[in-house]
Amino acid sequence: MLRRHLFASSPIILLPFLCSAAAPPPAPGLDITAAFTPTGDLSVTFHNTGAAPCTFHPGISLGNGQALWPMCLSLVVTPKGGAARELTYKGGAIGGRVDDWLVPLPPGASYTLRLAPADFIYKPDGVPATPPQPALPGESLQVRFTSIPAAYTKPPPANLWTAQLTSAAMSAPAAKP
Repeated sequence: MLRRHLFASSPIILLPFLCSAAAPPPAPGLDITAAFTPTGDLSVTFHNTGAAPCTFHPGISLGNGQALWPMCLSLVVTPKGGAARELTYKGGAIGGRVDDWLVPLPPGASYTLRLAPADFIYKPDGVPATPPQPALPGESLQVRFTSIPAAYTKPPPANLWTAQLTSAAMSAPAAKP
């Protein structure tokens, strides 16, 4: 019970650190792809490439599933010849129940998320969060998923996939006039 209280009272401080912890080595069975949609959103697809069912944990569920926050996804933006910056999901205030957001995938199944790049912020350690910094045309962008163990589901699924995945690099689209 204390653990649930800690997450519910300070999610912005605790959850991003959990998802950015050192990742276990890649495990077979799950793949990630990302692409920009015509509207400028990101389409992120998880695909079970294994022969057995797997469950992955992209973030947290609030209000009995009314809001889903992909806290374990980040955007890695790299300018040509520059250093990469990692943008994390900005989240928000939590005033109620927090549950694991678990997605079961049978073999061959896929799950797609549509995400707005503006929902991600740049927050280096010890520095206040800055406004969204979208990728600029010519910059490389990747989506990184770092799974963590289920915190609230007891017992956790036996087939929970825990590792880190990074999508192939793609170019940021030109801004629309």
